Amino acid sequence: MYTAFKTDTKFRQQAPLNIWTDFTPFTQSAGTIRNCGIQQIEDLAKSTDLLSMAIVADVTLRNADPTLNSQFKPPERLELIVRSTCREMFATIMEPERIKHNLSRQVIEDLEKVLFTLVYPTPP
Repeated sequence: MYTAFKTDTKFRQQAPLNIWTDFTPFTQSAGTIRNCGIQQIEDLAKSTDLLSMAIVADVTLRNADPTLNSQFKPPERLELIVRSTCREMFATIMEPERIKHNLSRQVIEDLEKVLFTLVYPTPP
């Protein structure tokens, strides 16, 4: 909760963020999504398939935008790619838990917003 508060404060003090270029101060805010405490997300983030995809995406992004090399270190770029992928798949991954615990879709959407906006800032 403390990390989410500090990140939210940083966001509010700055102008609106660009998709990638302004995320440098936020990449290490809460550590890696591989240790977020939600087993389904951790499993996805740690999967070798996702890591392989992230490495390929990293090469593609660096070729498309060489300035990413100076803005992010390789582990930071991979972390942001993994976060983005987890964010895209979040609702699908959490659907069985939503049904199991009889939660509304709004609860899952709210959790996604908190997780990927405040705790683990992720480009859209």
